[in-house]
Amino acid sequence: MPTTRPVWDKALSSFILVFDDDWTVRVPGSAGSESPLALVPAEYVGDEFMVRVVEFPGEGNSISVGGLFFTGKEAPCQAGDLGFLPQSFGIRSQSPANSQAGTKGSRREASGLRPGDCIMVRWTSTGSAEVFVNNSRVWNGSLLAPARARRFFGASVADNAVLRIEATQKHSRTPVCYAECLLHTPLFSDVQIACSDGCVLHAHKALLAASSSVFCRMFESGMLESKENCVRIPAPKEVVAGFLQHIYTGAFDPNVDAAALIELAHMYDLQDLAQFCGEVLVDNLAPANVSQCARKIGRLRGNGQDYAGYGSSPTGTSAESQTDDVFEQIWRRLSDRIERDPGLVRALLEGHVHEREQA
Repeated sequence: MPTTRPVWDKALSSFILVFDDDWTVRVPGSAGSESPLALVPAEYVGDEFMVRVVEFPGEGNSISVGGLFFTGKEAPCQAGDLGFLPQSFGIRSQSPANSQAGTKGSRREASGLRPGDCIMVRWTSTGSAEVFVNNSRVWNGSLLAPARARRFFGASVADNAVLRIEATQKHSRTPVCYAECLLHTPLFSDVQIACSDGCVLHAHKALLAASSSVFCRMFESGMLESKENCVRIPAPKEVVAGFLQHIYTGAFDPNVDAAALIELAHMYDLQDLAQFCGEVLVDNLAPANVSQCARKIGRLRGNGQDYAGYGSSPTGTSAESQTDDVFEQIWRRLSDRIERDPGLVRALLEGHVHEREQA
């Protein structure tokens, strides 16, 4: 148990809540449908926030844990239930059979929370977010917050639920990503990446092979790329740079075209990157791009070709079968988003009619 900050910020949190020993928050009785928020500013906790569910009584009870950004002048605790606001992300559980994770525009099913479960939320400077339950990631995606927004971590608590701050990153040493140092220097690099626009980037076979079964087979097979120490990737430098950044650091750069990046994620079997890109595409659907996005995801979802022509994976399972589920999930989220928005449905139909007329 920490002995210094961060603790729940009582000035920011709802007056209905009761704070025990500064790290534990609970609700006396039923709080009704508007669950009061208990918040901690991100400057207290850094980029990670972890709480443990101490008590969670009742099948119909609800609890939300996640992150929130706020730009207005009103107290953030007036914003309502965390996890279902446009400017928030997290996990929400009402019962073991009805739990969701994500943002308002991008939700998915998640495991139901139980007493003893530990929830960690992570918010990065690149605009991505992750939610873990008992060290298992249940959601990851983009959260494009305004540059001047203030960040918070916290929870919406209801009906005698009790949460305890378990650990934070702010008062511990931030892990250093040494691979990121290699990304920005040709030092010890042993392979070149030739981009479609003629630019050449430097990389390291070991990191590429560790991240992608396609790269692994490529370098093990003794094919031309392995002999020449050069891999040709059909994308411009800025897209390939974002692709390598994810391989070396696990981060997703929101400034890189997600529609182009998801092609490389599909080609080289990077499931995490495909999920990131899928979240961005679905979250940013609009009448102007819905037809193009639906065609792209539909094509990648149904692409039966062998990835980059390098056969099956070392385990005997094709790379395509390993990523089928990822693109099926993206397709389902895309379909759900379109079905809920009549404007997107109309734009999709109009785009289809226009394509028929042009054919």
